Amino acid sequence: PWVAREMGEAGYSQEMAAKVDNEIKNLIDDAHAKAKRILMEKREILDRISQRLLEKETIDKDEYDAILSARADSFADTSESVTVE
Repeated sequence: PWVAREMGEAGYSQEMAAKVDNEIKNLIDDAHAKAKRILMEKREILDRISQRLLEKETIDKDEYDAILSARADSFADTSESVTVE
């Protein structure tokens, strides 16, 4: 178990270590699922930002804010669709 990696005798049972390991795994899995969900929900905006960064390498705060607020078409070439493979 992950918790029981320490050298020496543990002050808890293998059963308790397994329970703690399982809970840690659940927390990590939940955080991963949440992060993935957020990225999927924001995919369109992230694609537009990454496309613009590929074109220009840097963008200023106003352009970034415009992309976030879906006003990206006010900047040249951002109205094109982005294909992600």
